[in-house]
Amino acid sequence: MNRAALIALAAGDAVAAPAAASATMAYVTAPRNINSRPQVMVANDNGTGARSIGTGMSAVISPDGARVAYQATSTAPGSDFEGQLVDLASGTTVSLGTACVGPLTWSPDSKWIACQTQSVNARDEVTGNGLGLISVPASVAGAS
Repeated sequence: MNRAALIALAAGDAVAAPAAASATMAYVTAPRNINSRPQVMVANDNGTGARSIGTGMSAVISPDGARVAYQATSTAPGSDFEGQLVDLASGTTVSLGTACVGPLTWSPDSKWIACQTQSVNARDEVTGNGLGLISVPASVAGAS
């Protein structure tokens, strides 16, 4: 995957469909009241077997159907969002960090995630936008 292709994916916020063999989808439910948080859900492609994998937004399933990435509320000082990666087979969730400020986009080979980043100055003013590239670990077993 070359950088130009990833830039095109991030700029277009392309949606990558999972491989047919995995037969899964990821989506976010709308909160029913102001005190609830949106739930990130996964289900079979016909809507059966729905289950929550966390709270967040902008959920995207990897093209190979094995993982879901989404933005969660961050607990880190000075950051609003924290990327999360869930391995669907094991249920293990790992943090992707707080660099991304927009939706996450998978590379076609499921090895990279592209996203919009922003830089801020000392007065917390946005001074620039960029492209963030996150290398997805081959295995998240035992990680947290």
